[in-house]
Amino acid sequence: MPARPKNLLLCFDAFGTLFLPKKPIAEQYTAVARQCGLNNLGVADVEKSFHMAFSKQLAEHPNYGRESGMGAEGWWTAVITNTFTPWIPPNRQLPPSLVPNLLHRFSSAEGYDLTDARIPSLLGRIKHHHRSQTAGDKKVIIGVITNSDDRVPDVLASLGLRISPARYPLSLSRNPSHARRQWQVSPQNHVDFHCMSYDVGFSKPDRRIFDAAEVMARRISIANGCSSSSSSSCRDGNDEEEWIKVYVGDEWEKDALGATRAGWNAVHVAPAAVPQAQQGAELIVRDLEGTSESPEELFPDRSAPICLRAASIGSVLEWFAGSPRPER
Repeated sequence: MPARPKNLLLCFDAFGTLFLPKKPIAEQYTAVARQCGLNNLGVADVEKSFHMAFSKQLAEHPNYGRESGMGAEGWWTAVITNTFTPWIPPNRQLPPSLVPNLLHRFSSAEGYDLTDARIPSLLGRIKHHHRSQTAGDKKVIIGVITNSDDRVPDVLASLGLRISPARYPLSLSRNPSHARRQWQVSPQNHVDFHCMSYDVGFSKPDRRIFDAAEVMARRISIANGCSSSSSSSCRDGNDEEEWIKVYVGDEWEKDALGATRAGWNAVHVAPAAVPQAQQGAELIVRDLEGTSESPEELFPDRSAPICLRAASIGSVLEWFAGSPRPER
């Protein structure tokens, strides 16, 4: 009997990996403030007060205010208000349009750009390539695991990615038939689920956020492999399926080490390699540019997780999409 094809669970960090601010945060805050009539502000002043406001809010209301009931929008409203209040005369109030304008900007393409304009098309190619390799028998699930509040899906959608509504834990319905309907993976989607620290309650490098993503992928897999008439075979676990788990991010400690310590393979997107002394003796680190194997050839043959370093997100996506490797 031929070996069962291994499914691919490919997840990405968001901020710094898939998108970045169009301009530094303080510059954008200052520009919006000036548009609202606050003309006496300098970027350095705003940058200093923003960092103070952000740090204070994070200390008093961790996880963007989720546990304290403030919620992400209220949390950021407080940060914006506390950033600009020191620069407002005592007898004046903040312009009423300032907070909503900034909230909108940093929930959309108005404030961010993709790190590579080809990301949507390359993600589509990855799904097509891996499914075509096994005549459609192989499952490919693409997710986002990120330390962030709940604006990330809106940002990615605004940047041109097609996003599934599946999100931890709001999509974990107790009704199996409802879950299967909600989690049907469309080949047209670029992202099949989001796993955000705001929802999970744990942040990278804590392995529990990676474990939460595995729960999402497993249930999505079950929902897409079972019909409503065969729900008895649709149960958590599905031990017969084998997965290649890969996480792609730009931070060494949170992304590369966090993922590998959780049992995932990792791709560290960085212009230069991390010094050997920081890598850790337990981790195998290779350079993507010197790798001739495909993901299917490289990852399953390793008894321990491996970390690749790549100079750009574009080169990572091309590799997963099956683009020919340059000869060395």
